Amino acid sequence: MQRHLALLILLVLLTATAAPAQSYDILLKGGHVIDPANGIDQVMDVGISGDHIARVAPNLSAEEARKTLDVKGLYVTPGLIDLHAHVYGYSGSLFPDDTALLAGTTTVLDAGGSGWRTFDDFKKKIIEPSKTRVLVFLNIVGARNAWARCGG
Repeated sequence: MQRHLALLILLVLLTATAAPAQSYDILLKGGHVIDPANGIDQVMDVGISGDHIARVAPNLSAEEARKTLDVKGLYVTPGLIDLHAHVYGYSGSLFPDDTALLAGTTTVLDAGGSGWRTFDDFKKKIIEPSKTRVLVFLNIVGARNAWARCGG
């Protein structure tokens, strides 16, 4: 009985080591990749491991991925940048993660909602908790509408 158990354990260990390793967590298969920084503008596959692009090439094997998504007919690009967003200091401000990531935008540029007086609050409430990268044009008056309150 012990001999059979030892053989079973050995068989399981050999099978586990012989199984092919999965190189990618996600494989985007057949999308039109547009990546100007790397001179790519064609149909390719994108292998993603963790939060990094592991490989961009034609015909990557789906067997190398935990999950494969068919993105044929779709564009695949590096994260887009919203150059004029309002994420702080306005009644209509939108938290970046609520809108940007859904639209493929990984970076937003807040257009003057914060100034030097309110930047610490802006950083604590918006920049730090956001998964979206948040950059800012600081309002030189110190805070939005400060000029109007001064009679300007």
